[in-house]
Amino acid sequence: MAEWGTDTLVAMSERVILHGTIQGEGRKAACRILATRVSLPGAAGVSETTHWSMRDVSEELPDGNYEVFAEGKREQVRRVGGRWLSRS
Repeated sequence: MAEWGTDTLVAMSERVILHGTIQGEGRKAACRILATRVSLPGAAGVSETTHWSMRDVSEELPDGNYEVFAEGKREQVRRVGGRWLSRS
């Protein structure tokens, strides 16, 4: 058993493209999401995607509140003046 502070875990991060769906305001569209995936080396299946940034939405959506779905996760976003902002 390791003592506290004697082992170092180094998280690995990489930028990834996720394919998802955005819906809200009575609309639904496909999208790509630029995200950061953080994982622990040697820990198979242990990872998390963070810092989602909307890219390539398949249609022009009006300003309003939306939900984005990708990889079994849901993020709440808002479109304001044509820009995507997080609501979390």
